[in-house]
Amino acid sequence: MTYYDIVVVGDELAGAVAAALLARRGYRVLVLCSPPAESETLAGHRFPRAPLALAGWEGHTFKRLLTELNLLQPLRRRLVAHHPGYQVILPEHRIDVGEDLEREVARELPEDVGHLEAWIAAAQPVNAMLDTVLMNEVLLPPESFWDRRDLKRIATQLPRDEAGLLATLPPGRPIRSLLSLPVGFAAHVKDPGGIAHARLGEQYRTGTWGIEGGREALRALLYERVQSAAGEVRHDLVRGLVTKRGRVVGVGVGDKSQTVGCELVVGAASAAELLALYPDEPSHKLRQAAAHAPAAWRYQLHFVAPVSALPDPLASLAYIVRDPAAPLYGGNALMLHVSEGHGQTVTLTVEALANDVSPAGLAALRASIQGTMTWLFPFLDRHLMAVWSPHEARPPETQGPEPLPGASDAPSPGGTPRAPEPLWSFEAPELGICGLPYTLGVKGLVLASRQILPSLGLEGELAAGWGAARIAGMRHKRRDIDKGIIPADL
Repeated sequence: MTYYDIVVVGDELAGAVAAALLARRGYRVLVLCSPPAESETLAGHRFPRAPLALAGWEGHTFKRLLTELNLLQPLRRRLVAHHPGYQVILPEHRIDVGEDLEREVARELPEDVGHLEAWIAAAQPVNAMLDTVLMNEVLLPPESFWDRRDLKRIATQLPRDEAGLLATLPPGRPIRSLLSLPVGFAAHVKDPGGIAHARLGEQYRTGTWGIEGGREALRALLYERVQSAAGEVRHDLVRGLVTKRGRVVGVGVGDKSQTVGCELVVGAASAAELLALYPDEPSHKLRQAAAHAPAAWRYQLHFVAPVSALPDPLASLAYIVRDPAAPLYGGNALMLHVSEGHGQTVTLTVEALANDVSPAGLAALRASIQGTMTWLFPFLDRHLMAVWSPHEARPPETQGPEPLPGASDAPSPGGTPRAPEPLWSFEAPELGICGLPYTLGVKGLVLASRQILPSLGLEGELAAGWGAARIAGMRHKRRDIDKGIIPADL
C-alpha cells in the first residue's frame, strides 16, 4: 500500500491551494482529481469552460498565497487588465466602471451621486477591517477557542446590521444594480449580504483582470506547484474513504481494491460529496453539513457571432439588467464574457442565476436569456452562427446567414451535459461571510471547498485553501529526517 502524509480528494480550487501549500511545506501530498476536462469545441471554435474575472488579486489574501508558492510573476504574465474594469448596461444607460466611475455616475445617474459616495464611505472601513483579519492570519471560520477569541476582538468593529449597510444603495435604483451585480455573480451564495457587497463590490470597483483558460488555468498552475514540490497529481477513480476505529486512514482508488494510506484527507468537494464517500455512520456535523442543498445555480449559454455584429463600446466583462426594479435573477440580469473566437468570430459567454434547473426550467431560462440578448443587440439574431449551453443535452443551434461551418453535423461539444455550478445559502453566517467549518466531526478529514467562505467568491476559495492547509499542518506534524541515522555510504 502506497502511503502519503496528506491526500487531497476532489476538484475544488480550495483543495488545489491546500495541496500546493502543503507540498511546498514539505509534506508528501497526493491529489486525486478528475482528469483535465475535454475542450468544448465546435467546428474548430473553442468555448470557454469557466471564464474568470479576477478582482482584488493585489490584496493581502492573494499576495500571501502567491508569494509563498512563487506564483506572483507567472500569474502576472498571464493576466490581462480589463479596460474598463466592467460595464453595466441598463435600459437607458451604459456605464463603464473604472477609474472615472464618479464622473460616469455624475453624467449618467446624477441623482445617484450621493448614494455612490455614501456607499464608498460605508464600504471602505469594512474592507479595512477584513484586511486586518486576514493580515493577522485569523482563521476564518474560527475552529478553536483561541481563533474565536482573536476574531471576536477584531470583529467588534464590523457592522452588525448588514441591511443597514446595504441601505445606502436603495433597492430598485440603477446604482444598486451597478454595484450589486458583480457581487451576485462572484459570490457562491444566493443573495449575499452587506459585508460581502462591501468586500467584493470594492474589489470589482477598483479593477478586474482576465486570464486565458479561466478557473481551469488557475487550478493547473496550482497543480504544477504540487508536482514541482515532489507531490503527485493523479486522476484515479475514488471509490471511497477508508476508516479505522472512526478515523480516516486512506482512500480507496481504482476499479479494484487498491488503497492509498495517509495520515489525513483534505476533501476538496462539497460536504454532500464527502458524505457519499464516507463508509461508516456519519457524525452529526457531517450529516448536518451535507444537508445543505443548493439554493440556486449558475447557468451558461454561449453565443457565436461575427466580430462585426457587436458594438465597439462593448467591454470584455459586462453586466446586463433589463429591469433594475425586478429581481436580479434569470434572464433579467446577465453576466457577459466576451472572448476571441475562431477566425473573425467572437464568443459571448452569458451567465445567469437560476432557481430551477429542471429541463423545463432551463429551457425557459434559455428563452429568457435569448430575449434579453435580442433586446440588448437588436440585430444580433440575424448574425448568430451558433447558440449552445453546456448544461443541456440539446445540440448547438445554428442560425444566421453564415452558420458555423460543420456545426449542424457536429456532436454536442463536451459530450454529456455538466451540472450547473451551485450557489449556497446559510442562516446567520458568522461575520456575514462564513459557511461550513473545516472540521466535520470525523478524525483525519478536513474540508477545503467554496462552502467554507462562500460569500467572498474567489478570495474565499483561496483563503479556505490556506486555512485547510494550516489545520492539516497542525493535525499532522511533519517528521524531519534525522540525517545522523542515514548510513554514510548511501
